[in-house]
Amino acid sequence: MLLFLDTETTGLPKYSATTDTEKWPRVVQLAWSLYDIDGNRQSRNSFIIYPTDFTIPMASVKKHGITTERAKAEGTSLHKVLPQFNADVEKSTMVIAHNTEFDLPIVHTEFVRCRLKTNLLEKENFCTMKPREIVSWCKIPKASGYGYKWPTLSELYLQLFEEEFTGCHDAGADVEACARCYFELRKRGII
Repeated sequence: MLLFLDTETTGLPKYSATTDTEKWPRVVQLAWSLYDIDGNRQSRNSFIIYPTDFTIPMASVKKHGITTERAKAEGTSLHKVLPQFNADVEKSTMVIAHNTEFDLPIVHTEFVRCRLKTNLLEKENFCTMKPREIVSWCKIPKASGYGYKWPTLSELYLQLFEEEFTGCHDAGADVEACARCYFELRKRGII
């Protein structure tokens, strides 16, 4: 089984050990889907997280639209969400995200904060953003004009399907877009 993952957060990390929880942003929305190897979705989950001991900065709200008030009204406790997520991690053979270096440690840090165990970081993982094969195929020039940049999920989706996807920066929509991109990249032999 392949587990596709995306998060929306309170900001960007300072990239430290995941046990140094003060240097990592909080998860505001966690979404994941399980697919079989042939691309058939087996399950889909998306949760806004109840902000127990944090507020969501306006700069982050402008990206994903989830305010502290909305999260308090619609959110689910991480203590309920993470065990369900971890059960699907256990079922998976690989974890896939668009920028695994961002999403995986952020989710792992929430496990540390909640004092829950997971082998998320030990799972084989694949990033749909940074591999050279994907960057070379997309051929999106860097602002400097030298070389190619990592594609955003929206840019990768547009390159593959010649259409934009709706719901960008909603973790649930991003997970489904990431999965569709992954299977199309495989189908075309790019990865």
